[in-house]
Amino acid sequence: MKKKVLSLSLIAMMALGAISTPSCKKYEEGPGFSLMSKKARLTGKWKVDRYELSNGNIEEGDDDSEVEFKKDGTMILTSTDPNFSFSFSGTWEFSDNKEELITKFQFFGSEEIEKATIILLKNKEFATEDEDGDKIYYTSID
Repeated sequence: MKKKVLSLSLIAMMALGAISTPSCKKYEEGPGFSLMSKKARLTGKWKVDRYELSNGNIEEGDDDSEVEFKKDGTMILTSTDPNFSFSFSGTWEFSDNKEELITKFQFFGSEEIEKATIILLKNKEFATEDEDGDKIYYTSID
């Protein structure tokens, strides 16, 4: 009986250690763990919360614009600004290792392809960083 209690105690301590040990996160700013798939976390409507530029400047997001990522890999970028309204459709996908977001859309007759490193991907917020070090933080509007 004493051996069984010690064995159970050892298992409990190992499990606690595994839970409390810091793990390598897929994305720089999290989350460390999620039950939702990456695709499920990204799918939905988003607005830009803020821009953190590589020069240290922080700019507020634009409430007149939104982007919607759909499950089928399509996306819609819209702006309802009274001075300049537009809507573009395109496609999105993750890179093979799911560390980058690749978007493609038609912009005034030419195809634009953008790649950005995902640094945060939660259910209600995500962020990307471009090759210049500029970061864009999004908030869910669903």
